[in-house]
Amino acid sequence: METTINENGKYAILADNTKYFQGAVMTGLELKAKYHNLLFEIVLINSVVKDLETNTDLVPLVEECKKATIKIVLCEMAMQQLEVEKSNLPASLLTTHNAFTYVFELQELGYKVITL
Repeated sequence: METTINENGKYAILADNTKYFQGAVMTGLELKAKYHNLLFEIVLINSVVKDLETNTDLVPLVEECKKATIKIVLCEMAMQQLEVEKSNLPASLLTTHNAFTYVFELQELGYKVITL
């Protein structure tokens, strides 16, 4: 089935915890290694947003995504709820006001999205 991945495809994963974030990163890196033109985004909500601020073990994953041109987008509403400051996060991380609306927008742009 893996041969049905579109080399110019658009894919995204919405994740809400660190384990799913790690899995999303591994998936994105694997796909980008095989399909260089593929677009891949990881949209984060809930506790993983706080973990990115406090868990330095996640920084290498963020850096690997940056090198592979995988976008990581954090929900600003989650950041506000969890009292996460953007200045405490790696600079390569992007934000959106509402992650759910952002995912709907990705779908409208033709992205295949899964939620974990």
